[in-house]
Amino acid sequence: MEKKLVASKEMNMAEEPLTERQRAYLYVIYQLHCSRTQILSAEIARKLSVSKPSVASMLEVFEKKGLITKKHYGRVQMTDLGLTLARQLESYMNELVRVIPKMGLELRPEELQSCAWELFRSLPHSVLDKLPARV
Repeated sequence: MEKKLVASKEMNMAEEPLTERQRAYLYVIYQLHCSRTQILSAEIARKLSVSKPSVASMLEVFEKKGLITKKHYGRVQMTDLGLTLARQLESYMNELVRVIPKMGLELRPEELQSCAWELFRSLPHSVLDKLPARV
């Protein structure tokens, strides 16, 4: 079964897959969602080391795709569709963390996470989609 990071027409999302940059933003938003009751755009900017205007632009894209809703004062809330895609992203990250040690590298946990993050951010969908599904 092939897995794709796109949603069906019934989900009202554009059919093109998320870009590498969009994946990184959505994953960070999801991490913040899992650890906090509210997500602020300033926190997203800080986590990704990007400007607040960059975050604002991406949030506009995500809102149009139906992945998030924006609230007053820079608050962000994930939609069901956003959560679904973010959980798929999380499964990609988890799989990268699982397979990287098989390369024979002796990495500390923080190095492993960093390596997985860089691969996650840079690998094209065609490669990520080949990772085994372990959701």
